[in-house]
Amino acid sequence: FGEFPILFAVCANDIRLVRLILLGNPNYIFIRDSHGNNCLHMCVLHNLQGMYNYLLDLAREILRYRRKTQNPETDPDQHPSPVTPREVVKSHQEYEAQLTKQLNHFLVDVPNLDGHTPFTLAASLGLHDMFQTLIEHRKTTVWTYGPVVCSTVNLRGFDTPESIEGIERDLFTNK
Repeated sequence: FGEFPILFAVCANDIRLVRLILLGNPNYIFIRDSHGNNCLHMCVLHNLQGMYNYLLDLAREILRYRRKTQNPETDPDQHPSPVTPREVVKSHQEYEAQLTKQLNHFLVDVPNLDGHTPFTLAASLGLHDMFQTLIEHRKTTVWTYGPVVCSTVNLRGFDTPESIEGIERDLFTNK
């Protein structure tokens, strides 16, 4: 159930307690236990899709706040006049892409001591619903045409030969 209060709150699926702990220190969202598991690993281990979604949104807001306070000129809402709507949209898209990259680096793509990210952990444990939730978070829409949508899924850390061998071993051995 985690070695830190934040990890315990996540395992208990108590959003109110998670929020209270993070009000004291927002950096706790990135804490890891002695097995290298962060709060997203705990969500996977306890099959908590709602908490996973909540923590990702919260981590994004924490990173957004950090960037605003540390680097106010990077805030896309603070642009010099006059700016065309297209430039505003482009700067906002670039800003969100940078936030996503930072979020992945500090939380989503962090392996535990067994080498599993939350994504590969869900696959190796055979948690279908949780795996589907994580796939949805990794999707990027390439194009849409009416009701047809073309998406790509980032398989970083999942499609390397080493990780495939480990996942095949986990999926196809009798336990």
